[in-house]
Amino acid sequence: MASLPSWVNTYPENTTDNSTISDYDELLSLKYKIGVPMIVFCGLCYVVISLMCILFNGLLCWLIIFKTPEAHKSTDYFILNLAISDLLVGIFCIPFTLINHIFTENQLGDVMCKMTPFIQGTAVGSSVFTLAAVAVDRIRMLFNPPGSHFTGRQIAVTVGTIWVAAAATMLPQALYRHETAYPIPLGRSISLCVEDWPLSKLYTLLLFVICYLIPLLVTGGLYITICIHLWYKKPAGEDEAARQKTLKMKQVIKMLITIVAMFALSWLPLYACWILEDFGPLSFDQKVIMMSYVNPIAHLLAFSNSCVNPVVYGYFRPQLRREGCLAMYAWCVCGGAKRQAPAAAPAPPPQPMQLRQAPLREHRKLQRLQYV
Repeated sequence: MASLPSWVNTYPENTTDNSTISDYDELLSLKYKIGVPMIVFCGLCYVVISLMCILFNGLLCWLIIFKTPEAHKSTDYFILNLAISDLLVGIFCIPFTLINHIFTENQLGDVMCKMTPFIQGTAVGSSVFTLAAVAVDRIRMLFNPPGSHFTGRQIAVTVGTIWVAAAATMLPQALYRHETAYPIPLGRSISLCVEDWPLSKLYTLLLFVICYLIPLLVTGGLYITICIHLWYKKPAGEDEAARQKTLKMKQVIKMLITIVAMFALSWLPLYACWILEDFGPLSFDQKVIMMSYVNPIAHLLAFSNSCVNPVVYGYFRPQLRREGCLAMYAWCVCGGAKRQAPAAAPAPPPQPMQLRQAPLREHRKLQRLQYV
């Protein structure tokens, strides 16, 4: 993952032109990396996406845990894990990334310099690994006997392994990213959050392969196999119950393919920026454009994936959508509290004559029904 800002790594050792050095010094002396219009645009977009991400994914977690009776299926547990990952993105990654895009100097200190990319990378790694696990679970359910999907214990082990693998992959972010003082004109210095180790470029490439390319290729291959089986291989003599089950599984597969495709499209620009910054022959002006415009928008597009996923779930799952709309209506209209219906007045105690007449009335009703 490229350092922020990436061009700092080339100053001043790889720069010999005095005008270029002056440009570096002038840029480092600025308080803000981006102009005021871009600050306003990014600020509004990042805040909206962060709030939507927290609201939608928090609501999705609540619905899956407490409101949907079918949440005991293996896919729902994996979707819950995806929602938790996206919730972390909304809480920890989006606000701190916005601050890093606005200010030239590091505003968060050395601890957050390490933890922000680590948490972001772990959450994103967990998401893509979970998508691959869902694809494996689906193909097991399709080609193996009924009831062969992941058990509760297997799901717990799989989810734990996903988080450990994602954290281990992002561990260099916590180890080698740190706050460093760089000199600027007039005898001053500026604190920057940089990734400083010899294998940083190789690590960028490995992140792209491990957390993007391989999981998506595996997931795409599995879903292509599933689609061929469901849409083009129709077994003879299939009864109505089997057809309904196939239709339901097709709906789930459409939802999962949509989620995978949106993840791939949302994160590809940001990975392309990181690779281009580390391996592309960019000039100083091109690096400034990348830092000021391309990177903030690429991050914005990537983070938007975290607030879109719950919308996709609701679109393909009517019960989840219905429960979500009811919950949001209750929170917005009733302030989060359920309306208390006025207690009905207690019925008067039956009179003795009523007690004697009630069985007679029921007997007459039964007699009338016999003649209908």
